[in-house]
Amino acid sequence: MIFLTERIGNSATIEVEVYASLADVAERVEWQDILSDFLTVLDEQGNVYVWDNTKSNEAGTTYDYSFRIKGADLHLAKLCLARFRALGQPPTFEITEIE
Repeated sequence: MIFLTERIGNSATIEVEVYASLADVAERVEWQDILSDFLTVLDEQGNVYVWDNTKSNEAGTTYDYSFRIKGADLHLAKLCLARFRALGQPPTFEITEIE
């Protein structure tokens, strides 16, 4: 399971979209959108993913791009997973950083 999070301005509110896999994200979200500083792509183990910019041949591709692991954010992953389960596994939901 993959969480795509988007911070809403300077607020503590974060919108979360749930995807089945990284391939699912790559098929449904344009790679240009993935470059946004407000978006974070992470899995339920806390691995944070970014567009794999070493694959320059994908730069003109709108979909089906690749990811690489950039780091980890266990706190955000735990918040997303807990809220996802508490709400009955919806495809989208919101969290706040103070949860």
